[in-house]
Amino acid sequence: MGLLATRQFADLMPVWLGLAIGVCLVISTGFDQQFGGLEETRVFYEKLARGEHVPEIQRQFESPELRRVWESPLFQFKVTSRRIYSTLFYPNTLAGVLLMLTPPLLGALWIRLRTISPLGQKILPALIGLGAALCLVWSGSKAGWLIALIQSGIVFLGTSIPLRWRRTIALSILTVGLAVLVARNLDYFQRGARSVSARTTYWAAAVRVFLDNPVTGTGPGTFGKAYRGRKSADSEMAWLAHNDYIQQASDSGLIGALGYLAFVGGSLYWLWRLLHSATMTLPFLTWLGLLAWAIQSLSEFGLYVPAIAWPAFFLVGALVSNAAIEIDKAPS
Repeated sequence: MGLLATRQFADLMPVWLGLAIGVCLVISTGFDQQFGGLEETRVFYEKLARGEHVPEIQRQFESPELRRVWESPLFQFKVTSRRIYSTLFYPNTLAGVLLMLTPPLLGALWIRLRTISPLGQKILPALIGLGAALCLVWSGSKAGWLIALIQSGIVFLGTSIPLRWRRTIALSILTVGLAVLVARNLDYFQRGARSVSARTTYWAAAVRVFLDNPVTGTGPGTFGKAYRGRKSADSEMAWLAHNDYIQQASDSGLIGALGYLAFVGGSLYWLWRLLHSATMTLPFLTWLGLLAWAIQSLSEFGLYVPAIAWPAFFLVGALVSNAAIEIDKAPS
């Protein structure tokens, strides 16, 4: 769809206008959760558990199906957590959407507002960028923070600042960013980085499933069923491998995994070869967002979240279409 819908249009501003509205909604919802929304939700379900709501509301949530949901450990953890997730599935999904869409969105606004409102050209991108950065911090995504550091380093390496200063600035960003990450999550690391340990368990299980079914895999979306029979009694259940590339091996076998890796990696590499000499352009910033998506897929399941997968593949197609237009324009 991204390739076919944009092949006749070099200007993708209508696409970015729609995405801008969506991202602003995500950011505003994130702010609402940070400044009272999460607390209100927690209080609501605490009162529900104690039976303190008015009878109409109490009856509405007392069905066996709903009770199983809001009494489940996963739901209770989500309600009591201070990490925001806005309109997305969970905090890391929020981080993935922001990392993928914010760089090109800011570039699109900067370009479009240049001739319309010089003042707005500075203020609006700054507000959206600040809002996205704060929501990323409030999401508590540690992998998201690391990916944002990588994006920032790439941006500085692509500026017109003298090379030795570019390298110094990029290295400083990475050093300070890592120090802040460790300082903010010191207790998490001291407790053994539980989520990292859990992911390594999922990945090891997915590799074992692949080795047992190397040609066809176990079928699309079946990792959870395979993992249930392989996990230890004290390991928490997971329906996805938290690594899109390994999961393709588990679900679809070697050919499917190599095909997916070649599609994503090949597309990004080919586009980088075309765009890396023209940094700070909208196509390059779009590629930078897609790079974040590809990196986060090493530890998340964005392929199974439509809010991430749909924009990602659409933008890959749009970038390929844009590159084809530029190649057609080039003299033979």
